[in-house]
Amino acid sequence: MSAQKTLADTGFFIALFDPDDTLHARAVAFMRDYRGKLFTTWQVLTEAMAMIPGRHQDRFLEWLKDCSLAGSLEIVCTEATDLDRARAVIGKYRDLPMDFADVSIYLLALRTGITQVASFDARDFSIYRLPGNRRFVNLLESVR
Repeated sequence: MSAQKTLADTGFFIALFDPDDTLHARAVAFMRDYRGKLFTTWQVLTEAMAMIPGRHQDRFLEWLKDCSLAGSLEIVCTEATDLDRARAVIGKYRDLPMDFADVSIYLLALRTGITQVASFDARDFSIYRLPGNRRFVNLLESVR
């Protein structure tokens, strides 16, 4: 049986590394029980790093390195060939609006076929639709 694969969004990382975040306990509980591999993008990590308080950024970077080396986290680059599709997807969700970090997760879902996401952005990820009208399955919705 293959390991569970989950896309990790910005808010999840912020909550995980900011003890003052109201969602911190939920993020920690998720990681305590999660046994799969997380996938994310540089756009997500850049956005998270900008929002995680400076005193917690070093711990976040160390965790990213350790998880990447252990094979439990994969950081994926958006390719230049993805930019036209990104523009189209952002245009489709212009009313939300969809930011570049979210579109990078959407494109990663297209590339990998992974539809499970760890996100506290429940509204947007419940609206986004992948080809074939497939929905994202947000694993953090059930974590309390």
